[in-house]
Amino acid sequence: MKPKHIIALHIVLFLAFFSLFVANNWNKQILYLNDGRIIETRETWESLGDIFYETDDGILHSIKTADVAKSANATFASIEGWVTILGREVALKRGVFAILWDKRVWVGYVLAVCGWFAIAVARRLKTRKQPETETDAGFEKLLRLPVDPEAPDIEKIVIYFLNLFLLQNNAEQIDKYKYKRIAGQGKSNTAIYELGVRQNGKWLHRRMSLGRIGESAGSRSKCFHAIYDTPIVIKIPPQPVNDFNDYVKNIQADKRIAGLLAPRDCLTPSVTIVLARLPSFLETVGRCDIKNEQKCIQTLNLFTEYHKFLKIGDQYAFFMDLARYFFLGNILDELHDVDHELTKEISNYQDLIWTAEDFGARYGDHAVDICFKLQHVFKAFDTALNDSDILPYEKKAWFVRSLLPEDEMHDTPQMPVAIAAILQSLKKEYADHYGKYNALVKNYVRHVAFRQKRTQIQSICTNLIEMLAWLGSKYVAMRDLKPDNLTIIGDPSNYPHFLNSADDFRIGFIDVETAAYANPHDRQIDQPILALTASYATPSHMLPNDLLGKIHDDTCYILHLQDWYATIALIHETITGAKLFVSTAGMLTRIRKKYMQHLESADETLAFFKAASPKFWHTAATEFNRKIKQRKNLLKSVQVELSDGSKQLFTDAAQKARQYNPGHANRLMGIGSNTSAYEILELMFRHVYETMHVKGQAARAQKIR
Repeated sequence: MKPKHIIALHIVLFLAFFSLFVANNWNKQILYLNDGRIIETRETWESLGDIFYETDDGILHSIKTADVAKSANATFASIEGWVTILGREVALKRGVFAILWDKRVWVGYVLAVCGWFAIAVARRLKTRKQPETETDAGFEKLLRLPVDPEAPDIEKIVIYFLNLFLLQNNAEQIDKYKYKRIAGQGKSNTAIYELGVRQNGKWLHRRMSLGRIGESAGSRSKCFHAIYDTPIVIKIPPQPVNDFNDYVKNIQADKRIAGLLAPRDCLTPSVTIVLARLPSFLETVGRCDIKNEQKCIQTLNLFTEYHKFLKIGDQYAFFMDLARYFFLGNILDELHDVDHELTKEISNYQDLIWTAEDFGARYGDHAVDICFKLQHVFKAFDTALNDSDILPYEKKAWFVRSLLPEDEMHDTPQMPVAIAAILQSLKKEYADHYGKYNALVKNYVRHVAFRQKRTQIQSICTNLIEMLAWLGSKYVAMRDLKPDNLTIIGDPSNYPHFLNSADDFRIGFIDVETAAYANPHDRQIDQPILALTASYATPSHMLPNDLLGKIHDDTCYILHLQDWYATIALIHETITGAKLFVSTAGMLTRIRKKYMQHLESADETLAFFKAASPKFWHTAATEFNRKIKQRKNLLKSVQVELSDGSKQLFTDAAQKARQYNPGHANRLMGIGSNTSAYEILELMFRHVYETMHVKGQAARAQKIR
């Protein structure tokens, strides 16, 4: 019973006692005599100097009017009479007041109050004062949209945030709502959505962005990046998590890895990310405790109604706060995004097209031939126009617009349809000329941008090696290192300038679900999730620990070398803006599909691995050698500074390599504090290749018969 109910009960009791008092004393008359006596009557009347009255026993009496000092009547016309009668009833403790003065009544009342208080305390301890049924009733009044289980994940997430928006605005069932995508996907694979609710005749709107992070990877979670007030990462497991206890265990497992990596930043799921945005949950858990993860989980155990706000569709999802972090993937996109600069270059230096000498001075003597070819295309355009009324500068402006990248054309003024058709026809006829010019300018812009951003690229490469060394020192193998799983932590107000110094930022981790504690000194090694991202993985990612141990002598080190392989790809991508293992990733994807068909027995799995692994490593080595030779000068221009911890990484690797290649071990041991990215990549790949393939092949020859 709530306090308002108790107050109402007391008001009812008061009215009941008051009504009983009025009923018992209605029309009562009291005569006060001069000698001090008091006579209560049922009825009185006066006649010829006498007052006649009838008592409760029905007997008629009379008394001289002169003997009566005063009288009191209990009627609507006599308030004074009621006050007099009330005082007499209280003094004599009669009627209602006989009940109120009874000690047994008050003892019963006190016992009832104590009983209610005890029940209220017990209920509060059990349900934190608010029963789930009451919570349900409160939510039932609000507008909440259902989610189709078959809907795409993107749509489910948008509806999730729309429901959050409706709840934050206390939208009711009668209110209208809408959502729509208002901007298409760009380079970051992100779309903008507008959410709306109509209340009291007015529409309230807000926007959010949402996009997929990374590649699909079979048995690992799908991750999405949303901005709703602040940046949030949403992770949806491949196998639905439907039990809250299992959900909490998964969060705690990630926090265990984060604890091992401390104080390195490691972004892990939290229940407070979205629940802190719910006014009712904020009041339930308390504003001071909203950031206390354990307190919030305890509250969720009591208030199961809030579990729905941790689900995307009908399964639990994991939410991570990205407010203080930058995606490494986004930073790499910005470092190597030349399309905008390409447009500026073409627009700002369009006059060079008409002067071959100036064109060659900017882009090189080898580019003069391309200039002449563009002039030839322009003459064909002028001939096709065949309109002397159009001024020469207008013709040149239209022609230059046809040289811009297609996705930049929407920012330019509308071109007449007839002219656009002519230029479109010429672009098809002279596609080779257009392509060579575009490649020439893009290559020029890329080299200029690289020179301007080389310091930032070197700093990122330095910290990637330092990150790898840190993982090794903590005995943690992440096993899914890639740009979208790594964060850059620096002063947001100084971005991107802090990237110029490796000491001003560090690299952290977003998703650790595939990580394992791989300490060779422990008998038990974590069995990580067998998931992979093909561009950064090897066939060993597919094998459970027991089978991995039958192929390699040191399972822990193989798990760490999986991170080496990914870091090689990351460094190459940081410098060049392009993926290193493309053909190799395609082969690994095909291997994985076939691998899933050979899981009936360990012998069959090992036999398949024995046949597939050499093909993978041959492809990987071929692709690696070809690409770093093609980009040798570029890679050599990047100098990576190695800290003592980073050099220790290579010293430890040298000890491993000394068993089978002393020459390579000496090169690893002798690596300097300032080494070119080309040399680092070559040393790292050779060590991974020889340990995971050459040495592993020898071990397989002995162990797999």
